[in-house]
Amino acid sequence: MANRVKATIYDFNDTLRDKDSGKTNKKILKKAVKDEKKDHVIVLSGEDESKKPATRKWLDKHGLKDATLDVRPAHDREPDSKEKSRILTQQILPKYDVDKAYDDKKKNRKVFKKHGIKTKRV
Repeated sequence: MANRVKATIYDFNDTLRDKDSGKTNKKILKKAVKDEKKDHVIVLSGEDESKKPATRKWLDKHGLKDATLDVRPAHDREPDSKEKSRILTQQILPKYDVDKAYDDKKKNRKVFKKHGIKTKRV
C-alpha cells in the first residue's frame, strides 16, 4: 500500500538498552536516531503499560522523541513473541510499511520474518 509510512522496529530491552544494567546500546541507538530522521521508528517493548512512562522518558532523553512506543497491556503475561505478533498485526502493519526489525530474541525475529520483514539480531 502506497499510503503507509515506512518504518523500522526496535525492541527496547536488550536491544536499545540492557535490561539488567540499564546501559545504552550506543551503536543501535545511533542507528535508531538516524532512521528516525528519514523514516518512522517504532519501539516495540515486551514491557507492560506500567513501564510505558519511564520508557517514553528514556526514548525522549535519547533522541527518539517522535518514535511510536507500543507495549503490552498491564498484567499481560503472554510470551513476548505472541504479544509482539498481536501488536504487529493489529496496530503496526495496517499503518506502516516495516522494512526491518531489530530484536535480541530469536522467537521474536521469527514473528517479523513471517511477515516478510528483514530482521537483525542484536
